[in-house]
Amino acid sequence: MSKYRGRVLIVLAVLIVLILGIALLLPSRPPQYQGRTLFEWVQALPNNYPSRLQRGPPNDAQEALRHIGSNAIPYLIPMLRARDSAFVEDIKCRLDKYPFINFAYHHAWQDRIDALKAVAVLGPVAQATIPEASNILTQGLEVNLALGALDAVGPKALPALLHALTMTNNNARFTAAFMLTQFREQSAQIVPAFMVYLDDPDPGFRAEVAKGLRGFGPAAKPAVPKLLMLAGHDKDPNTRKNAVETLDTVDREGALRRFLQELEFPDAKARARAAESLRWLEHAGEPAVPALVRHLHDPDQSVRRSAALALGDIGQQPDLVVPALLESLDGQDLWLRTFSALALGKFGERSKSAVPAIQALLAEQRADGFYAAELRQALRKIDPTATFETGPKGR
Repeated sequence: MSKYRGRVLIVLAVLIVLILGIALLLPSRPPQYQGRTLFEWVQALPNNYPSRLQRGPPNDAQEALRHIGSNAIPYLIPMLRARDSAFVEDIKCRLDKYPFINFAYHHAWQDRIDALKAVAVLGPVAQATIPEASNILTQGLEVNLALGALDAVGPKALPALLHALTMTNNNARFTAAFMLTQFREQSAQIVPAFMVYLDDPDPGFRAEVAKGLRGFGPAAKPAVPKLLMLAGHDKDPNTRKNAVETLDTVDREGALRRFLQELEFPDAKARARAAESLRWLEHAGEPAVPALVRHLHDPDQSVRRSAALALGDIGQQPDLVVPALLESLDGQDLWLRTFSALALGKFGERSKSAVPAIQALLAEQRADGFYAAELRQALRKIDPTATFETGPKGR
């Protein structure tokens, strides 16, 4: 009897192990919320949900995902890993035109897209998905959604976002650079990486990175030497402008000293660029006003013109600047006269004696053709009652 009982117990134990094994092998039931499964909610997410930077009021699907929370992760990871062979994808594409069949399957790319949107909703809760989302990004698949998902996950995804700066996909690089500017508390990691790309061969990307450093404030101070080089020597005006505006935020006094020094360099191009940099500092460039007034008589015409524009954008010390600009209106250099008139417009009624000269400029075809609208606007600021002189062709 005892032998029989022992055999029964052994059989029961084996059956229990088999049942448990089968239960483990069977797919678990996905979590639900309000009667709908995780997969149904994921598929209901809006298509334009790329990152934490672009959020509107949450809809029902987003609320459901947040309620499910980390319980969704074991199901999202396989979706992120989903890949179809070319053969399988071809078959699915052929079946897509049959509505009575295509409800029964999903394309792998549909699963990846849905999962990335879900990760973007879950944010930091979805940190476990970083390797899969990063893999999607490096493979060049669903790039914007992958970046948005990683951005939403937060600082833990920084290595992947920094790696995106190295990609050949320009859209990915620009998007990643913009997203990284939001991680200001991680400046110790981001600023050194950005500094590398201040030497990037793409002027547009250099400009974007120079602009991005602005948001890190004093933490971007290690980048000052490179920013000064860009401001003074880069061929791309947009890069120079972004570098100057970042310097204004990060090290205004140091930048001002440097630009004042360059304003006295023997090289005329360096002086013109220094005047242009001071112009971009706007009101902060006030200490340079006396030097810029002197350079209205610079031997080089490009320096004179840049000095005139800078004085207008700085807009300070009118008692010194307005008479100097009025004097420039009487010269032979048409563009200096035009830029001086535009600068005088920034001082409003203080420049009232410039009205006849500006009217004369409007009567000259060349000035009229390039700067008519700006000159008229300057004239309105100085004297709203002044009439507009027109050229021979009635412009």
